[in-house]
Amino acid sequence: MQTTRKRLVQACTTALIAMCGAQALAQQGGLEEIVVTAQKREQSLQEIPVAITAFGADALQQQRIRDVGDISGLVPNVQINPSPSGSTGVTVAIRGSVTINPAVTWEPTVGLYLDGAFIGKNVGGIFDVADLERVEVLRGPQGSLYGKNTVGGAINLITRKPSGELGGTLRGGIGNEGYYQLYGSVDTPALGTVGEGLGQLSANITLQREERDGFTDNIDDPIGMAPFAGPRSSDEYANKDADAGRIALALDVTERFDMRYAYDFSEKDQEPTASVLTAVDDPGLGFGALLSPYIQSENDYPSKLSNDQSRYEKSEVEGHALHLNYRPGELGSLGDVTFKSITSYRKLSWDDAIDLDGSPIDFFHSERHIDYDQFSQELQMVGATERLNYVLGLYYFEEDADVKNPITFFGVFGSPTAPNAYGLEGDSMAAFGQVDWKPSAAVLEDRLTVTLGARYTEESKDQYIDHPITTAPVTPFSADSNDDWSNFSPAVTLNWAFTDALNVYARYAEGWKSGATMVSPTPWRHFSWPTTRKRCLPMNSA
Repeated sequence: MQTTRKRLVQACTTALIAMCGAQALAQQGGLEEIVVTAQKREQSLQEIPVAITAFGADALQQQRIRDVGDISGLVPNVQINPSPSGSTGVTVAIRGSVTINPAVTWEPTVGLYLDGAFIGKNVGGIFDVADLERVEVLRGPQGSLYGKNTVGGAINLITRKPSGELGGTLRGGIGNEGYYQLYGSVDTPALGTVGEGLGQLSANITLQREERDGFTDNIDDPIGMAPFAGPRSSDEYANKDADAGRIALALDVTERFDMRYAYDFSEKDQEPTASVLTAVDDPGLGFGALLSPYIQSENDYPSKLSNDQSRYEKSEVEGHALHLNYRPGELGSLGDVTFKSITSYRKLSWDDAIDLDGSPIDFFHSERHIDYDQFSQELQMVGATERLNYVLGLYYFEEDADVKNPITFFGVFGSPTAPNAYGLEGDSMAAFGQVDWKPSAAVLEDRLTVTLGARYTEESKDQYIDHPITTAPVTPFSADSNDDWSNFSPAVTLNWAFTDALNVYARYAEGWKSGATMVSPTPWRHFSWPTTRKRCLPMNSA
């Protein structure tokens, strides 16, 4: 196994300024305390020695944030875009760390989490989350607490828990191009009593829909290139057609034990932005002469195009999550302890078709049909004593992906479609911990907090690829591969509180990206991605 390392050293002297969603003005004129769970326990935003931006429920509604893509441009050093040629794959860049390719065999560099459960792939990552309550964006390596694929950082999406009181919300909006959006949420009254029988049960149901006509019309061949040109494949591009929903149940069995279950889904059936042909090499020769009449200006986004290949993107995401919390209270020297369990299963069905040549002629067409499943289990022990706050945990993750990827080159000349296929099976296990220690030396006046964190991970992957039909000189090929990797990610932070509202910290942290196999017809190469190391000296200010 080849291992390479990259050192990233950066001096940071920027102030951490919370967005309007992270801090709100209280009625008394001060700043309202915002509680986040970025370090797997509840803390005030100003106390966390990590570069973080948080959005509360009010800011989410004001900024119309419904999925991870909507926060792009609202967070420093963070850029979020749909993956190339699509609308539901996500490309997240934080401080220069980014994975462009949304394929399931490529690993993200920024971790995406829904209610504490890791979302394994970028493909299908832009999905509507019904009833978002908070979004937390952590910048910089988060390997010790969050594990693999958090080289650039992590994004936490936190949904609202049932209130236990009868109530609801209904809102909508309209716009041009036939746009409308509907949102409805209902909370049921609590049933039962905490500590009696099965306890107290409350529920919440949320549904939302969004629809809009496309911005680009797909027309029949305007040049008259028959018999080469085919009929148009659809009427329009860049439309919206999305549904999402969530069912949440909360069971408070006793004052010490509670359970939370949630089911969520997001469905999108859309025609993304169309391919536009802007240049052809040797336009007077061969097939270039057929394509050159369809060239469009690079600076002119046309309102009408002509594509023969079906252009669609269909994404169906659903997930189940079960949270268990047990609070036994004081356990001797362990202090006040809480045991937590997070069990999650998510499924993705994703299909797309692309007209790669941007013309009504059958030159280059591609499709992808993806089935992806993942399961994760995390156990945590969270405790606090007079001088210590700590988190200890165990983590297990497994995934399975199968992709059908038919590709047609020069179909207009009778070339066959290549029914390519590839996929993977993978699993990983980890043990992690983080301790915040406040030394008792009188000279320090309880201003210094020392944080130590570490995570050890082992993972394995099996991958396959099958290309039964290829274009010369490449011959058909198939291959299988498996490999194992391990990683140790430490973190050290020194935090000094000048006042209750101002502190400065020095932090060293590492993050790593999951290993992979180079997919090609030549002998496969196994590799591990670089380990990113981060040194930072920022300031937190309320």
